[in-house]
Amino acid sequence: MHDWAQTAPIQVSNSVFIVGNVALERDELNILEYGLNSIPSKMLSMKNQLKADLELTADRYPELQMSLGLIRDSIVYNSDPFSLNMHRPQYKSLNNLKQRNDIVVKQADKGQGIVVMSREVYEAKTYALLEDKESYEELSENPMWTTYETIRDEIKDLIKTGSIPKEYVSRIRLRGRPKLPMFYILPKVHKKLCPGRPIVSGIGHSTEKPSKFLDLILKPLVQKSSEIIREKFNISFYHILDSTTSLISEIIELNKEIKEKSYDLKQIYFISVDKVSKDELTNRNFWV
Repeated sequence: MHDWAQTAPIQVSNSVFIVGNVALERDELNILEYGLNSIPSKMLSMKNQLKADLELTADRYPELQMSLGLIRDSIVYNSDPFSLNMHRPQYKSLNNLKQRNDIVVKQADKGQGIVVMSREVYEAKTYALLEDKESYEELSENPMWTTYETIRDEIKDLIKTGSIPKEYVSRIRLRGRPKLPMFYILPKVHKKLCPGRPIVSGIGHSTEKPSKFLDLILKPLVQKSSEIIREKFNISFYHILDSTTSLISEIIELNKEIKEKSYDLKQIYFISVDKVSKDELTNRNFWV
């Protein structure tokens, strides 16, 4: 049996990789080279769409019934003419890609291109991650509603006690039916055998609104962190290495010292920057 999880990527153009048994036509490849953020213009029958929309509006405002045709024709006449942003064969190729069930198209990890994977390869690489019992646990039941109720009750208590300012209540209060998070992978084409980076999309989940609220609160603090680091950690505290060889030597010596002495490893930091002078390093913003 073929171990699809170990399948390596093949670069077929400047920005497109294939993984597994994938065949692409030239027009399909050209479409993918536009990138996943490219939006093709869509041909619509403006008159028919406007007629339907205006009829819905006229149900609420009967006085418009006599003028529907004039309003519609006026909008169409004053609108910019429709123009395609792709050639017609490319629209056909795009539809062909959408209808293919044998492939999965993903953005490469770190934005390094577009990856087209055969479905068996994508599923094999995904299950290879999920089968890691130290990182993932298979549940006997869906905890979505239990989680929803727990978070909802906690938020109610925080609102009741005034822990959440009134102006933020609407942003954090849970409404509507929650959605189950979606697990997927982004292929790491820069790594050997193209492993997947696990991603959990929580859009619509019970944690989405609280997470956005926390992001709003924490973002100003994060933006100040580089200033705090520069104030707390003077450049004289650092031992600057000028090469990878020096780094390896230091790590070997550090391992020896760790074994011989008792170190608090929380106080050890590694910083990677371009080769600069001490004065330039002192004036830089960097992360620890």
